[in-house]
Amino acid sequence: MELRTQILDKAKQMFWDYGLKRVSIDDICSELRISKKTFYTVFKTKNQLIEEILEIIRKDKSLKLEIENNDNIIEYLVIKSRGIRNRAKDDEKHAQMYFDLKKYYPSLFEEHFSLMKYNTGETIDQLLQVGINQGLFRPDFDFPLVKELLNIISFNLAEYGQANGIPLSRFVEFSIDVICRIVCNDKGLDYYKSLVGENR
Repeated sequence: MELRTQILDKAKQMFWDYGLKRVSIDDICSELRISKKTFYTVFKTKNQLIEEILEIIRKDKSLKLEIENNDNIIEYLVIKSRGIRNRAKDDEKHAQMYFDLKKYYPSLFEEHFSLMKYNTGETIDQLLQVGINQGLFRPDFDFPLVKELLNIISFNLAEYGQANGIPLSRFVEFSIDVICRIVCNDKGLDYYKSLVGENR
């Protein structure tokens, strides 16, 4: 495996496990059994390393492929939210990463979240179109406005949740509930309610 890839993979895991601030270049080099001199032939600074990891996260195509290839978008969303809820430790790690990035690397934070907002808009666009094609979402809503509304809800709630210690799982479940209640047709809403155990 190429050295750059090894460093990125190891650093990404260590940052996730321990936070951006607590992991030093020395720690990464020690884990990989390489010298700092070798590290600096690949990355000039820790900031550059973090920037490349954030770029990898943004370019991850798996979510878009999952949305495109699912048989029922509502079931997919509910299962996704339950999966996050069952990984409670991830809430703490996600909050730590967010805090470290915003506090210690503010310029990287601003750039990353601006680009993530754009990517989220594209994902919402895809999600809405798939739901319409599957006959579960209403085809008559104002597509551009609903897309923008959901994007705003996602990012404003994420900011609010992180600032107030609200778990990621709660935020995701709430966001999916809002999405379904805004865009589902009668068939889709009945199906959503049956999955979450809500009486009509």
